[in-house]
Amino acid sequence: MRRMSPWMIVALGLALGCEARSVRRICTLPESCGCMQLNDVNSCQNSIQNDATQTQEQANSLGLAFDVDCYLDRLDEVVDVLGCRSATDVAGEYEQLLLCGSCDVVHGDKPEGAACQTVQVSGFVSANAGDCAPGLRCLGGFCLDACRQRAPGEPCTLDLSDGSTTTYACAGGSCDANTGTCVAGFADGQACNYNEQCSSGWCRQAVCGGPPKLGDPCGFDGDCGDALACINNACASLPGAGQPCPDFRCAPGSTCQPMTVQGVPDQYVCVDEGPWLCPGG
Repeated sequence: MRRMSPWMIVALGLALGCEARSVRRICTLPESCGCMQLNDVNSCQNSIQNDATQTQEQANSLGLAFDVDCYLDRLDEVVDVLGCRSATDVAGEYEQLLLCGSCDVVHGDKPEGAACQTVQVSGFVSANAGDCAPGLRCLGGFCLDACRQRAPGEPCTLDLSDGSTTTYACAGGSCDANTGTCVAGFADGQACNYNEQCSSGWCRQAVCGGPPKLGDPCGFDGDCGDALACINNACASLPGAGQPCPDFRCAPGSTCQPMTVQGVPDQYVCVDEGPWLCPGG
């Protein structure tokens, strides 16, 4: 097992020291979001430095590279993308950031299509680590460029090292199985069966069109997207904080909770969630 040399530890400490802007930003985020229970900023900074040191030691022991500049960039991404939004708003986005962020904190050098292994690295912003080259993800045992959607005309199939083939997603269209290339989606007004067939990304009531708007006809909630509900066959606003939520759905930023009267749940009401990183948020 290779260990970090003293100069590597010093360099990492300098990069992640108390003067690092990215570390200060994420450690002062709870205060910026108005969280009532705040962690000590100095303790937060020390925790992040310890986390980065541990992550680099783990990567080093596995023969993988650790990118400290990327580590700091990923901290900035958490602040810039998630910020003070509610837990419902950011649902799934943190995991998506870990999988498809702007860079790879821990990585190897295996090429696209090669067999690979994921590794367990406990870093704050370095989940989904593997021995693939930067920009690739180890998914299903192979190095894949899975975070980028292909444009029309680009190849959308890849031969893997075991002789099988995988298919990539296409932006605004679908992958033609016969040619192995992305084809443009249908224009608005054309018949469709699913969203991926349409250039707009929306197939509603078997016709391609734009994103749903208030009052648009619908058959079920999926026709109206995440921010609207299908009520009486028309897209309608979801209830906000303080309003009843008989269908257990609320507008972004609030969640449906039972309102207790004399110890008995009386009705369900939308309640403001607060920022995702605050206790109870």
